[in-house]
Amino acid sequence: MKEAKIHIFDPVIYPVKLYIYTNPANTSLKNDFCIWNGEECSEYDDGPTKASVRKDVVCLKSNGEYGILISIFNKNLSISDIAHESTHAARIIWEWLGEDVSGVESDAYLVGWIAKCIYEVIKNK
Repeated sequence: MKEAKIHIFDPVIYPVKLYIYTNPANTSLKNDFCIWNGEECSEYDDGPTKASVRKDVVCLKSNGEYGILISIFNKNLSISDIAHESTHAARIIWEWLGEDVSGVESDAYLVGWIAKCIYEVIKNK
């Protein structure tokens, strides 16, 4: 199995990072991340999936910074997979910030930025 790798992206204008986690496993997840409130992250499902977004803001244990976690299990993501996961991640960021901007220009830019970050990670297979 390939080693898990954390790709860190900083949206600059929002106080939360974007973590794209490739080749994750339950053991590496628990070593690298916890939920923002210090609770342990729940384990990944065993079902087939290409990518998933954690529903809670996480904390990267190595630096103590909060972020949104997108785990990629299979880099063969389609454009629709990228759009799907990017939309979930953007919603979590807006909820974390206490904003309701669904469907407005700022939401479109955030979803586009997240999609670009995912694409950068998967194109560098």
